[in-house]
Amino acid sequence: TVIDATGAPALRDAVVVVKAGRIAAVGPRSTVSIPEDAQRVDLAGKTLLPGLWDMHAHFEQVEWGPLYLAAGVTTVRDCGNELEFIAAARDAIAAGRGLGPRIVLACIVDGEGAGSIGTVRLREAGEIPALIEKWKGAGCSQVKIYSSLDPKLIRPLAEAAHAAGLSVTGHVPQGIGAAAAVEAGYDQINH
Repeated sequence: TVIDATGAPALRDAVVVVKAGRIAAVGPRSTVSIPEDAQRVDLAGKTLLPGLWDMHAHFEQVEWGPLYLAAGVTTVRDCGNELEFIAAARDAIAAGRGLGPRIVLACIVDGEGAGSIGTVRLREAGEIPALIEKWKGAGCSQVKIYSSLDPKLIRPLAEAAHAAGLSVTGHVPQGIGAAAAVEAGYDQINH
């Protein structure tokens, strides 16, 4: 039985054909052509559904990779980690040298303050181009703003991120409300 997560009814007595790690065909057994040389896996009595996404993960240990997969999670959006660690974990998994879900990066930035976290601090707008270049080069999909960033830096950071094809997510920093953060350029708010 296949549940495709589109809202369509469950497809019973279905066949799924996978080529080169991608789904090539899905449908009733009577209509899907199965290649002669295909490796067959009998899932009679089982239900197949798309992989789950964890949209706010902090992938802290490589040992978590197999656990995510065992729970059906095939993709995680890592929302704040040390870039060198998480990029290395992502790349090892993508190259088949590690076991775990696909990792989408939201590279974290914070400002100065008692509650600051992470290793990247943004103090002035002049630092933004180098940060964006670093994150883009590292394959980040998003910029994640944390709680101590100076609110006056949100708009220039968001504009630069958007110009580079990155979206902006994060906590709402101290000194600004959620609506003002969205008006300044947030695409999403976490927490």
